[in-house]
Amino acid sequence: MQNSLSPIIRRPLREDVHAALRAHIVEGRLAPGRRLQDVQLAGQLGVSRTPIREALLRLAGEGLVESDPNRGFFVAPLRREEIHEIYPIVWVLECLALDSATPLTPPQIKELRQINAEMAAADDPLRCQECDVRWHQALVEPCGNRRLIDLLASLKQIIRRYECVYMLDPSLVRRSVREHTEILNALADKKTALARRLLERNWRSGMDSLLDRLGKSEQVTGG
Repeated sequence: MQNSLSPIIRRPLREDVHAALRAHIVEGRLAPGRRLQDVQLAGQLGVSRTPIREALLRLAGEGLVESDPNRGFFVAPLRREEIHEIYPIVWVLECLALDSATPLTPPQIKELRQINAEMAAADDPLRCQECDVRWHQALVEPCGNRRLIDLLASLKQIIRRYECVYMLDPSLVRRSVREHTEILNALADKKTALARRLLERNWRSGMDSLLDRLGKSEQVTGG
């Protein structure tokens, strides 16, 4: 019998262009306030202007890009008011997920400790940020509420740029690792209420430190 081969799934070009531009913005390679010229971007990515413009319009809808009728597209600036608006929503939803989940099993806690150890050992801000995303995702997944999990994921896409800025400070990374450990110790001891308070503190302290860091940056507007 001849084995059948699985078809190769190819994503539309516009999806790849959107993903590439999004990664450049989130990781800071396209800095806040930078003008985005479709001709230049098309040349750099080796594509036509059409998927570039489609991607820019989509990124504008996601809040990562802003458009001006007379000046074109720009990377959205980092704004203090956006941090104030989104971070409290994120920690409330994460705490809700924690409250509604069944107690974490030893294997689940072990996985979270392993991710936290990877974060502690990482020597790259983007790697730290990736580990932090995985840690929080693994923490909320057991709640089983797909709408809640998807809503959190969409909000975290918005704040990912801010989290990358946060991870530039090794002392803040170390503090997050310690706070994650305290949360896991509380969960291991079945102290969910304490874990919830520590989780909120983790997000609050991160928000405050980020606001302080961004407050000293010329990239930030508003406030």
